[in-house]
Amino acid sequence: AVVSTQSTGKHSVEKDEDISSGLRYSLTFRAIHWSNFNSTALIGDSNFGQIRFGTGKGKLGQSTPGVRFWSPTISEIDPLSCTSFKNVVIMVGTNNLKVNKLSETDITDHYRDYKTKVSLIRKYNPRCKLFICPVLPSKSHDLNRKIEIFNRFLFNDLCQTDINAIIVEGFRQFFDGKTNLLKSVFGKPDPGDTLHLNDRGVRVLVSLIKISIFSSKNSSGKAGRKLYSNTLRGGPPNPV
Repeated sequence: AVVSTQSTGKHSVEKDEDISSGLRYSLTFRAIHWSNFNSTALIGDSNFGQIRFGTGKGKLGQSTPGVRFWSPTISEIDPLSCTSFKNVVIMVGTNNLKVNKLSETDITDHYRDYKTKVSLIRKYNPRCKLFICPVLPSKSHDLNRKIEIFNRFLFNDLCQTDINAIIVEGFRQFFDGKTNLLKSVFGKPDPGDTLHLNDRGVRVLVSLIKISIFSSKNSSGKAGRKLYSNTLRGGPPNPV
């Protein structure tokens, strides 16, 4: 292993040493900890804010160090913030879609902005593994209708481009097929909170992210398209 010189000695010149002529070289060697080859940037809203790095139950683990970047809306995604990370995981869109009286045209415009941000992340970090989390279901039927439209764009347009994005699979387990809402076992107990996961939901989210990151090391295949049990078949009416 390579050890940095700062930990073994001091760079100095003897008092009687003549350094008035010639060249003098100082070399510094550093070792990168193995876990940094799996460094991860989480770009997302408040549900990502509950995820913790480090060891322990419900955390991403020692082998996945990283940083969270607060991006409550699509416009606040900063593509330059994640240029040095091996993995980039994005989960943004809920706060854009929860606006009342949002038309399908408005949703399409939000998706175009999202796609532009993801394209820039790929441009600035061409070698990263780029993971896309679908927008989580909520406890609101109206919001879930808009979420479904947006997620169809992710599956049927974004993942078919040369951006080479990977969908984080397994989100259908958050969805209650009987009520068409977020499963109560994963949501906050507050009836006024229609969006946020409880501790159990966060643990499931962390598990899905970890599975995607580590399974991607052994597979380059495209992720499946199905998100929820009642996702409509077929793509968006007009590719974006």
